[in-house]
Amino acid sequence: MQLVEGQTLKTFPRKDRRELARMARDATRAAAEGFGDVIPRDPQNAPGWRSRGGVRANRGYQQSLRGGDPWALYEDGLRDLDRAIELDPCNATSRWWRGNARFNRGLWRQHHGGGARAECEAAIADHREAARRDASLEAQMRARIQDCERRPGGKR
Repeated sequence: MQLVEGQTLKTFPRKDRRELARMARDATRAAAEGFGDVIPRDPQNAPGWRSRGGVRANRGYQQSLRGGDPWALYEDGLRDLDRAIELDPCNATSRWWRGNARFNRGLWRQHHGGGARAECEAAIADHREAARRDASLEAQMRARIQDCERRPGGKR
């Protein structure tokens, strides 16, 4: 993660890293709340649903990195991304983000003794559809599929 002119998070003193992590966590909470204000005013706003879903899924991922249970955050994020796709089925970004959320939730499930196969298959399907709609995602999709297939229980 590159933050300032070639510096990575590891180059900062430990207390500064904690402060940066707290600031990032606070910013994502504020973003999710902001999108939460937009959606009731305009429930047909696909970018609002997509953005809030992405923020929630990212918060789930961050929660899992801290050793917490991200399940509710992933569920909320995926529900929002599902709604974004309902409203704008041609948007590749919504499908890509949903695939990432499914993949990360699958990794968390696998790490905690659950099966990851269904999550990986759903993530691959989302990534394939996103790449079909936006050719610039093709290389990323192939890398993600390989990542899924290398995981135990992920190979089809």
